[in-house]
Amino acid sequence: ELSDNYDRIIGNYHSNNEKTMIFIAAIHGNEKSGVIALKRFFKDIKMLNLKIEGTVIGLIGNINALTKNARFIDVDMNRIWGQKEVSTKPNSEEKELVILKSLLTNIISLKNKKNICIVDLHNTSSSNGVFAIVNNKKESQLASSLRIPIINNLLQKVKGSFAEYYHSQKVNTIVFEG
Repeated sequence: ELSDNYDRIIGNYHSNNEKTMIFIAAIHGNEKSGVIALKRFFKDIKMLNLKIEGTVIGLIGNINALTKNARFIDVDMNRIWGQKEVSTKPNSEEKELVILKSLLTNIISLKNKKNICIVDLHNTSSSNGVFAIVNNKKESQLASSLRIPIINNLLQKVKGSFAEYYHSQKVNTIVFEG
């Protein structure tokens, strides 16, 4: 339930269940630009009274690392999504993963899965600027509207990533490095 995770929610806009965009910011706690951009986006759509067709949700991935301005506390949260189970003494990122995964499972269960797209927002360290990472044709079509370079099938090489996990769950997932 969204209301149970209020501190993790950057914003939530809803007009219908036809299409859903879920933005995840700060999987790496030192990557704050996604949080800043989403706060501005939700403020602007409210202030300008903009109408959007569908649902847009903005969530914080790793609250603990974000509050400490650290990439991670114990382990890179973007490399542990493929784990079969969380250890009996979960570390900081495993606890964050369990909460975020539960929240996303609840959101996805309320929507039409084929009409959901998750966008995993990151700060890029590339000197070549922004780009998107996708894993299939539909994700590529969705990302092409951004008019930025698109890298295909890189997620197969980045084991344990958030995007690889949701792609394996048949949810369209785009990584945005900006």
